[in-house]
Amino acid sequence: MKRKVSIILLFFLVFATIYGDSTKKVIAYILKVRGNVTVQKGGNWDKVASGYKVINGDVIKVGKKGLAVVKFIDKGDIVAIKENSTIKIQGKIKNGRIAKRLFLKVGDIVASVKKGKEGEFSITTPVATASIKGTEFGMKFVNDSLSLMMCKGVVVLFNNQGSVFVHKGESAVCVKGQMPIVRKGGVVKDNKLEIEFLDARNVKRKIIIDYESK
Repeated sequence: MKRKVSIILLFFLVFATIYGDSTKKVIAYILKVRGNVTVQKGGNWDKVASGYKVINGDVIKVGKKGLAVVKFIDKGDIVAIKENSTIKIQGKIKNGRIAKRLFLKVGDIVASVKKGKEGEFSITTPVATASIKGTEFGMKFVNDSLSLMMCKGVVVLFNNQGSVFVHKGESAVCVKGQMPIVRKGGVVKDNKLEIEFLDARNVKRKIIIDYESK
């Protein structure tokens, strides 16, 4: 009888490990860290280093002169979180793909997103949401104002007041309670974010994320 109970308990333990709470799933990892980067754990902010496994629901904060580069485990989408930024990383795994839902509370990011299905990647701020499908862009949200700078592809930026398409070479702005506005020809210079890291074979690699800003 004891043996049977032990087998049943073992079965449920394995089942829970494999099919357990999806909120505990690893969906990304931090490729590179510079400066003070912390992740919220309960009521505390714990400092993290390169290689940290990002769990669904993690809130990442990057301090002054800091940088955190997050790489998702499915398609290799990359989000570079710049200084003085706080962002929540969420993702639902289905059929080996991750539907990514990020919430930029404050700060500045640059992202490189590979082509995928519509609705697989979105970034929400308190004033608007960006729906992304294969593109490179920069996004900044400070003082209740959102700005979006496009390098490649197209992003749909929307809120309750309306939606706009933002294409390569364009920028967009949005403030609370107003519809997003596209600005054509507002990009005057190119910027490159170069990220060096060691891969799984301990070989140095470099990622260059191009984006444009005013």
